[in-house]
Amino acid sequence: MAANKPEVIAPNRQIPIVFGNGAMGNIFASWVNSVTDFEIISGTGTPEGAVFAKKTKLYMDESGSAGNILYIKTTEVQLNTGWVLV
Repeated sequence: MAANKPEVIAPNRQIPIVFGNGAMGNIFASWVNSVTDFEIISGTGTPEGAVFAKKTKLYMDESGSAGNILYIKTTEVQLNTGWVLV
């Protein structure tokens, strides 16, 4: 039996994907999360103020030391803040 794969729909090209303040538009942010929801986000350094993601998303700091590696998102997708060290 084949695994169910979610349907990915491209964003509407008529709606801005990023606002003047740098925040993602709601529709684009929703689309990004539907595409990236299948894995843990990883990068170097803290995601606070740098990474947009939906609430409950996990982020792994590849340059972190013991106790400073895993973060969880506690705010809505339109914000790049609200990351809490787990």
